[in-house]
Amino acid sequence: MAENRRIDYRKDVQVIVHFNLHGHEKVFQAFTRNISLSGLFIETEEDILEMIQKGESIVVMMEYKTNLFVKIKCYVIRVDMQKETFGFAIKYLELDENQQEAIEQILT
Repeated sequence: MAENRRIDYRKDVQVIVHFNLHGHEKVFQAFTRNISLSGLFIETEEDILEMIQKGESIVVMMEYKTNLFVKIKCYVIRVDMQKETFGFAIKYLELDENQQEAIEQILT
C-alpha cells in the first residue's frame, strides 16, 4: 500500500512553509524526514509552533530534486510541543498528478 508508505531519510528533505498570521504572510524553512503520500511531519522551533494552530491552512514547498520544489496546499492536523519533539503534522488537501509524482520521487 503506497499510501501508508513512509520514509525516514538519512538526509533531510528541505521544506519551505507559508502561512498567514493575522493577515501577514509568514515563511520559514525547515527540514523533514517523515513523509508519506498523505502528509508529513515538520520539526521546528517552539516559537514557530506558537504561531501555528490545528486546522490552519498552510502551503508547503518540498524539494524533490536538487533545486526543484513541489508546492502543495495542506492543513495542520496536529501540533506537538513535547520535550523531545517540537513540530506539527500536516495533511495534503488534494494532490494533482504532478504533485503526487513529485512526492513519489521523494519516497523512492
